[in-house]
Amino acid sequence: MRISTELRTLGPSTQVTSTNQPANRVQSQKMFGLGLSRTGTTSLNTALEILGFSSCHFPADPITQIQVRKFLESGKGSLRLSLLETLDSLTDTPVCCIFKGLDAAYPRSKFILTLRDKEPWLDSCERYWHEVSIPSFTENPMQHAYARAINRHLYGVEHFYSRNFSRTFERYHRNVDDYFARRPGQLLKLRICHGEGWQKLCSFLGAPVPDVPFPKQNGQGTAKNNLYPAS
Repeated sequence: MRISTELRTLGPSTQVTSTNQPANRVQSQKMFGLGLSRTGTTSLNTALEILGFSSCHFPADPITQIQVRKFLESGKGSLRLSLLETLDSLTDTPVCCIFKGLDAAYPRSKFILTLRDKEPWLDSCERYWHEVSIPSFTENPMQHAYARAINRHLYGVEHFYSRNFSRTFERYHRNVDDYFARRPGQLLKLRICHGEGWQKLCSFLGAPVPDVPFPKQNGQGTAKNNLYPAS
């Protein structure tokens, strides 16, 4: 399978965080993983990198924090991120809060919604918050303030609370479905936790299927280094 014309204009790049990008990179077409944390977002991010795209899981560098929080305060308009001048893709919870602004700023982009059944997702979120998030609160106050702001915007609470998370799970997925209802070609629903992988993802992106297993990562191993990024 040949990479589609649309995605060849993106790169794909071979350096995940390189700033030496081609001068003619098309800035308007990107890929965004808008699945909630604990739905396979770490695995998706790794898969995109295997396909050759530069991607960032839970974007939280200082400039991005400022740009995202400013957008959340305004609540409307388009959002162009400095980080996307050198990257092809972003994944995880911040994207859930800003995907409409990103869609307005980067038209014709591709959106990938990783999905998981609600009860296993709630159990995974609760374990993650108690085993990883809470113990690491003191490691990086600035980034934790950002993560708490993201959680407040998305879940209505800063930390895991089953009732809020359960309500958000239902509301968020309805919101995504409604938003892309007239543009189904821009949204892929991918159940990585249920075994879906390369075939659906590569067909959606117009990319060749790699001769390697689809990555299966739960984010726990790197969470203390990245603080909040969770699969």
